[in-house]
Amino acid sequence: MAINTLIIGLGKIGMLYDYNNNLNVTHSKSVTNNKSFKLISAIDPNLKKRKIFQKKYKKKAFKSFEKYFIQNQLKKIDFLIIASNTKNHYHNFLECIKKITPKVILIEKPMGANLNQATNINNICKRKNIKCFVNIIRNSDQGYIKIKEIINKNKKKKLG
Repeated sequence: MAINTLIIGLGKIGMLYDYNNNLNVTHSKSVTNNKSFKLISAIDPNLKKRKIFQKKYKKKAFKSFEKYFIQNQLKKIDFLIIASNTKNHYHNFLECIKKITPKVILIEKPMGANLNQATNINNICKRKNIKCFVNIIRNSDQGYIKIKEIINKNKKKKLG
């Protein structure tokens, strides 16, 4: 049985990085290309992104979780991916958790806008027995790549 997945946020990591190429680095493409998962829908306030998503993935996208829920009350969500802007992570998490209890939530880094938000997300997940993970992909971070290049270039030099 496939893992029903809902994605919130159709920006770069949600959909755009690999939209027109053969890479497989976004949540939308990764979920779609894995037979263990079933992409149910996506949520993003940006109409243009929703249209792009709907054209490529043949799934309905909604402006808000509330609009999604009105049309999909009976759909069980096992896996919730929050890939929205950081400032919206906490709000999106709270809106979703009012209506659904997924088994797993994946939140893009940072988990919230501050430690208090991250702590609240963690506490709510513990209370509701939801596994929560923060996605940190260092190998695609430009700062990380630059530091790695500097280190590799200077490996033979003595540091200090």
